[in-house]
Amino acid sequence: MTLYEGIALIQEKQAVVLDLGTDYTKFGFTGEAAPRCIIRSEFWCPAERRDKRVYDYHTAEELYDNLVHMLHLLYYRHVLVNPKERKVVVVESLLTPTLFRETLAKVLFTHYEVSGVVWADSPRLCAITLGIPIALVVSIGAREAEVCAVVHASVVLRAIQSQPLAARAIHDELSRLLDEDNNSILHLPDHIIEDIKVKACFVGPRSRAVEWLEGNGPTPAKSVQYPVAGRAAITVSGRTRELAAEPLFARDNDMASLPDIVLQCIIQCPIDARRALAENILVTGGTASMPGLKARLAHELRHLVTQPPYRGVSKALTGLSPVAIKTIYNRAPDYYKSGPHKFTILPCPYGYNNHMSMFRSDRLHVREFKFHKSSCHDNACAWTGGALVAGADGGARALARDVFTRERRLRDWPCLLDNTPPDHPHRLYRDELSISAFAVQHNMSTRLFFLQACPAQRIIRDARYLLKWHTSRPRLPNGWSLWTSRPLDTQRLVDHDFSYGYARKSRPQHLI
Repeated sequence: MTLYEGIALIQEKQAVVLDLGTDYTKFGFTGEAAPRCIIRSEFWCPAERRDKRVYDYHTAEELYDNLVHMLHLLYYRHVLVNPKERKVVVVESLLTPTLFRETLAKVLFTHYEVSGVVWADSPRLCAITLGIPIALVVSIGAREAEVCAVVHASVVLRAIQSQPLAARAIHDELSRLLDEDNNSILHLPDHIIEDIKVKACFVGPRSRAVEWLEGNGPTPAKSVQYPVAGRAAITVSGRTRELAAEPLFARDNDMASLPDIVLQCIIQCPIDARRALAENILVTGGTASMPGLKARLAHELRHLVTQPPYRGVSKALTGLSPVAIKTIYNRAPDYYKSGPHKFTILPCPYGYNNHMSMFRSDRLHVREFKFHKSSCHDNACAWTGGALVAGADGGARALARDVFTRERRLRDWPCLLDNTPPDHPHRLYRDELSISAFAVQHNMSTRLFFLQACPAQRIIRDARYLLKWHTSRPRLPNGWSLWTSRPLDTQRLVDHDFSYGYARKSRPQHLI
């Protein structure tokens, strides 16, 4: 046996990368440039005798069964590997429901018994493929378009924007336009509408969209005939081909178009990162591959920054009386009185006596937008980032199976159990409630569990944040109440004997 073969035998096997999307699933191995398979997120359901989507569920049990069938299809038909021998990198959105995350973890750890799982969010994985510290990731998926700002490997959580402006919105508009072209309701299935979108549709420039909107339609593109088995060919007019993606750019009363949520995300980021974000935009997702979409998005962004409420020129109303200024402010739309576009009434800085000015409190100091070309295909950008991350550290940051079996929970960014700093005074109260809830769940009869989980040294050290007996709190099975926060005499707490192997049933007087 050669030396190379011997080293290969003792090395850990490659991990697999799983990107379970709403419509399509990407699955493959770390260290590779592309996934081994890109298939629809559906499987054959023997109970219902039909192809069923993974996300078609109503209960946690139904979701569990869907994930079991889907992963069995991926492991044993497409990559032909044993799941017990390899770690898993799960590519997920930051807005993934908690039920889905926890059910997927339960399937991987308990049903397939994988050794470890790395949970990675898609915005940072997409930014890794660019190799730059700051990036604005625009992900146009099947149901929603998400805009996330990544600044030095951290996602600006307060700036996350999400709207239902994605492939489903285009499909609905395309279906409506096709019914108009053929003078009948076609009732086309989703896969045919998607095929028409991919093969025939494109996004035109903004000038042509304005002409279509005003009723002065420009010269349309060439019409095409789409053959369908068992029925007459479908006519796809040039107008339909060009206007199918217009719902992404149509502004409503809430200004919830795709360019608007990009600008709103930039506005809510730190001001020193806005220009860098505008110059490092990455558009990903299957819909991002539509011809002309990125160019149209760039034109819309450059146009919107010159229009209210994004234009960067401060408005100063000088020379008017305070009553006139306040009247103008009160008659302004509510959109300009709150949020990032708020106007503020300030004393006039130009030396006018008894006059006031109205200034924009926050502006978008950006005039130029630049787009990156992804190093991989647009629909597999997040998967490629997951393959790079796991290939670099070998899955060292994976959540081990024994850890999940012991704790039965996942770390998540909205959860205060994971986000509270160690030195924060609320940390003790948080740990205290968690331990008390655990004690109630396991029917512990004394406070001994709390004393064992939190050593006496830690209790004494942080005693000024700790503990008062409160009879109005919910009671443990043995009659002890939960602990709440209040300053406490440290010496009295030291005098309490923590060396016993049990806790006394009588209530200590110095804790009342």
